[in-house]
Amino acid sequence: CIWGMAWSLRFLLVLCAVLAGCSAWHEDDLGLDDPVDTSGDRVEEKNSHGSRRLLSEWAQPTATYPTGGAPLTFVAFGDWGCGADNCRLPDQDPHAASPAALHADMVAGEMAKAAGSADAKFVVALGDNFYWRGVTSEHDPLWKSVYEDRFTQPSLQIPWFVLLGNHDHYGNAAAQLLYAQSGQDKRWVLPNYFWSTEQHLAPGGRVLQLVFIDTVMLDEAVSRAGLLEKIESGHVGTEALAQWDAGAVFRRRAGEEQLQWLEGVLFTSKAD
Repeated sequence: CIWGMAWSLRFLLVLCAVLAGCSAWHEDDLGLDDPVDTSGDRVEEKNSHGSRRLLSEWAQPTATYPTGGAPLTFVAFGDWGCGADNCRLPDQDPHAASPAALHADMVAGEMAKAAGSADAKFVVALGDNFYWRGVTSEHDPLWKSVYEDRFTQPSLQIPWFVLLGNHDHYGNAAAQLLYAQSGQDKRWVLPNYFWSTEQHLAPGGRVLQLVFIDTVMLDEAVSRAGLLEKIESGHVGTEALAQWDAGAVFRRRAGEEQLQWLEGVLFTSKAD
């Protein structure tokens, strides 16, 4: 289902501190052109262009964003990836308006109000960014209908800290990283499948660290069972299973690298 696996599969968000202070964001502050961290073990993947890429080459140094004196606030949501047509259920009229898309539009409006009222400094997008099978590439039309054309409100023109859900992995998961690299929308921050960001907070210079992990890579069986359920219910075609299974070795190796990385990040964290 859309909602049932949200919290068990989506993420681990480690808040090493929730303190005071963060300033307004500007596009140039996203650091998308920072040097790539190529240290550590290597895990290879085939990206959407067919070339070989090392998993570690996705990673950037921990991103630091400018801070100020206001309280740190942010909005977070997940399971949000419904555009005009991609969330229809098998028994729904293909010519009628999609209820899921209408609900998503309503959520976007209310979220913008909340972000504006709270002066949110960033959005945390918790996965299942695109139903039912993610995106096909960084140029997929779903980028427009699900994200770019929906979240246009001024209060949401802030960084979006993103991680992936199982439905994102049912498609081309790497394309969401490539989209971040392309700069098509500089709000979209997803330097790797698992990543961390620090913010130095004023006054006092204290540090907030957010650590995002990809739990789909850590529990292959659960996500595969979810895909079989979607195939049986007619939400996705049978060809999705072959595509999923083709990436199993990569996800297993990436999951192992992720756990090593996570241990190191938590062990060396200087956050408050």
